[in-house]
Amino acid sequence: MIFTFLFLLLSSIAAHSQIRQTKLYIDDGNGNFTILTASPGGGTLTCPSGSGTILTTANGSAVPSGAFLAFGSSSAQSGYTYTGIAQALGNSWVAKASDPTAQHACAVGVVNNKIYVIGGSTSPVSGQIANNNEYDPSTDTWTAKTAMPTARRYVASAVYNGIIYVIGGTIGAGAGTPQSVVESYDPSTDSWTTETPMPTAREGAAAATINGKIYVVGGDNCAGTYYTTNEEYDPVANTWATRASLPAAMSVPAAAVANGKMYVLGGWNGSPSSQNAEYTPPPTDSWTTRANLPTAIGDVAAVSLNNLVYFFGGQTTSNTAFNYATVYSPPSADTYTSLTNMPTARINPVAAVVNGNIYVIGGAASDGTRLTANEEYTPGQTLYWFTKN
Repeated sequence: MIFTFLFLLLSSIAAHSQIRQTKLYIDDGNGNFTILTASPGGGTLTCPSGSGTILTTANGSAVPSGAFLAFGSSSAQSGYTYTGIAQALGNSWVAKASDPTAQHACAVGVVNNKIYVIGGSTSPVSGQIANNNEYDPSTDTWTAKTAMPTARRYVASAVYNGIIYVIGGTIGAGAGTPQSVVESYDPSTDSWTTETPMPTAREGAAAATINGKIYVVGGDNCAGTYYTTNEEYDPVANTWATRASLPAAMSVPAAAVANGKMYVLGGWNGSPSSQNAEYTPPPTDSWTTRANLPTAIGDVAAVSLNNLVYFFGGQTTSNTAFNYATVYSPPSADTYTSLTNMPTARINPVAAVVNGNIYVIGGAASDGTRLTANEEYTPGQTLYWFTKN
């Protein structure tokens, strides 16, 4: 994150050789705090040009002598007095290098801090593609990788042990034919393997990995039948098992894992849904209905970061793209917070997390145009000043 580039410029040393330290604490986005620097006296908080945001106190003055800065809480710190909010950071979007392929209803996976965007469709009438594009956020560059053996759209995907699994989907003109095919991609060898097919052929399912198993939920048969199906894939044994059904039949929901549970959000079953269903895996193997989404919506992208579920885009009426960005706080709060909207409204993009930032890629516009947009979201942080007593 940009905060790790921040540094503290030294200033005067306190009189009478009594050293008073100014400490800057940096949050790595995972709840870990690191002392970036400790120096005598006061100072001005700054950062290298082009690498981040210049931080000051609320009134723009220099950093108070003897203060330290922490993220996330104004709770009293032993030996210090809270002196106010310095500045809110993040909750912002930046455009990054575009996907080389305009694609929608794709698979996505992150391995070794690189994002793989696979398959989908390039236009409303052209059917499916097999492209496999690797994005490296550290260099903001794309690289073409070995294409998926079976071109498909409306696929589900999940990652286990550095391998990306692309599951189901549809092929063919028009509504297409639902698929049960499962193919795995190993980025370390840039190669594909065909796995045991999924028991229920379907498009528009969602998938997530919990405790070494991949759960594939929902979807449809390309002919107006929506599924509650929940099938568990064991990547080690290469076998499938049937698990407790989704509470409501749904296609194109989103899924993300927080605190060891899967959250299945929104979707379509003839109209958009506000469903938020929480799945606890075996041995419990049960579903709990959580607070409804603020807006009934389908075709969203979802990811988990720091046990919060973020979801983006989607459509609330047929072919109307939205730029919504929302974060869900799981059961302890069971609430939703609206975030800064995405710059680009889109239907059925994919989303991935690398180093605490979220990347939302591809999707379709309201007129069906497939998109190359790649936008990076930095979650919000609030900074607080504490002055040494």
